[in-house]
Amino acid sequence: MTRLQRKAFAADVTGRNARSAAGGIVAIYGECIAAGLAAAVRVSKLVDTGCELLIEKGSVLLDGEFSLWIGAIGPLAITTSRCDEVTLSASFTQPLDPRIIAHFGDA
Repeated sequence: MTRLQRKAFAADVTGRNARSAAGGIVAIYGECIAAGLAAAVRVSKLVDTGCELLIEKGSVLLDGEFSLWIGAIGPLAITTSRCDEVTLSASFTQPLDPRIIAHFGDA
């Protein structure tokens, strides 16, 4: 993803009050990193055991193990599986602290 594409993608989700196009769910900007690969993601449906990651269509992210940064919080170890072309299901290897969930509210 070029810097301009990444900026446009992130502009769509500017912090915890941004609304995603999918039914008004609060979404948070994040990044997945693994073995020299980094991809911008939108984090939604955040719970202590996992979340949903929305990726850019055609993203190179595949099923596997990644480090997830949610804003400045991370790295969080996750295992992902692809749901469809733009959605990944992520499971945290360790449950998130309830304070992290509270910090991001209704994501």
